[in-house]
Amino acid sequence: MLVVLNGFIYSIGYIGGFIAPWIVGFFRDLTGSFTLGFLVLTVTTLMMFIPIILLPETGWKKRF
Repeated sequence: MLVVLNGFIYSIGYIGGFIAPWIVGFFRDLTGSFTLGFLVLTVTTLMMFIPIILLPETGWKKRF
């Protein structure tokens, strides 16, 4: 199970690395500045931390 989750995490990371330049480029073409593209990626990254912070850890290696 751990190997499956590890592969899933790597897949999501590689997909983000593939799509992020397109997002920044789209907003660069739209506004003429990189600021909005980087802001969108920053907000998206911070939103991904919300479940990490709020959800309790589960599983057989639960920390105390």
